[in-house]
Amino acid sequence: MKSMLVDLHSHTTFSDGHSSHTEMYQAAQDKGIAIYGITDHLCFHDNFWTTPKHRFPEMRNIFREMKLHANGTKLLFGMEVDYVLGCEQEVVRLKEENQWDYIIGSVHYIGDWNIDSNAEDWVGKDVNATYAQYYNLLEKMVESRLYHIVGHFDLPKKYGFHATEDFTPKVEAIGRKIKEANMAYEINTAGRIKVCNELYPTPSIVRQLFELGVDVTLGSDAHHRDNVGQFFDEALSLLHEVGYRRVCYFEKGEKRYLDI
Repeated sequence: MKSMLVDLHSHTTFSDGHSSHTEMYQAAQDKGIAIYGITDHLCFHDNFWTTPKHRFPEMRNIFREMKLHANGTKLLFGMEVDYVLGCEQEVVRLKEENQWDYIIGSVHYIGDWNIDSNAEDWVGKDVNATYAQYYNLLEKMVESRLYHIVGHFDLPKKYGFHATEDFTPKVEAIGRKIKEANMAYEINTAGRIKVCNELYPTPSIVRQLFELGVDVTLGSDAHHRDNVGQFFDEALSLLHEVGYRRVCYFEKGEKRYLDI
């Protein structure tokens, strides 16, 4: 694996991860990750996998100490923040309060339905209509310009439910807005351990976004130290095949690049 890599998506025991901050960071060092970000969940629905807000001061202190002693691998303080209609002002407040280096914007909920947690919930659903609702929310998230990275772009495929409708025009519209907002999207490699068994997003979307000039980054979406940097060789092969020659990351909100 090439040493100059970024992994900007991972979770600890503060949300739904199974390893501590120090264990995750050590794994990134061991795997030769150059730029590593931890991004625990922040949701606007009650669930077991959101970081309790009363733990935010503790989390800030952990990052402050870890950054002081970081050695070799640059550590970034990120957050994966859900997009929910009407949440915008709360996101603004929390960004100011926590001073994250960057935030990943994700859509896990359509209304009160968590599309990410139970395959059974998809049974009987109109899959095309669900994709349409999902992409509409993703587009609104990008339009808010409150986020830096679009997380797992085509998440609805997680349990193997694929749209039969052509969403290429919607993907193009979102991609153009990502570029206009100076954001990026991630190649999220955790899709390889889900039912869909493929990277997020699918290669056709990666090609489409490359043609639009949209910047890309890498995220393992690791929930355990053993998963840091998972399937990155495959992700890099895809990026090279499509034509990407660099990935980006965000430090203190500023976009920077690494050659791949």
